[in-house]
Amino acid sequence: MKQILLVVSFLYIIPCGFSEDYQIKPSLAFVKIKGKNYLHPLITEIENLIWKNLESVKKYEMLKKKETDEINYQFNFKNFADCQTLECLINLGKFIGSDFLLTGRIEENLYTYNFALLLINNKKEAVEVAVNEEFKKGKEDLNLFIKKIMEKLF
Repeated sequence: MKQILLVVSFLYIIPCGFSEDYQIKPSLAFVKIKGKNYLHPLITEIENLIWKNLESVKKYEMLKKKETDEINYQFNFKNFADCQTLECLINLGKFIGSDFLLTGRIEENLYTYNFALLLINNKKEAVEVAVNEEFKKGKEDLNLFIKKIMEKLF
């Protein structure tokens, strides 16, 4: 009887160990969106919408907002503001200690905002996914716009 119980337990436990819930997920850190200082209120709103959308992404183990805020604070010196190259962003991801880094930038034009998000694979030292979209001022819903971009990323 003990042998049957042991076999049944073994057959139940082993598949559970390989289920999606128990697999180690790669880590993902989201760092600040770059843009001109006068765009700060819009950037803050975009970052909050991105955090909200990241809650539904189950593929990665997210670094918590508090942790990334602290990292952003530590890294918030002139070098980070100038961190535009892939090499610099990869170094930032390694500094943070995440497998992936999500960052972006926003630029304003007369009638639109140009918005770019990069998902960087720090281990491969390469861009995994890049999304560039144009947001029409006053003609699009920002929440739906960010959701659409996040769907393209993940």
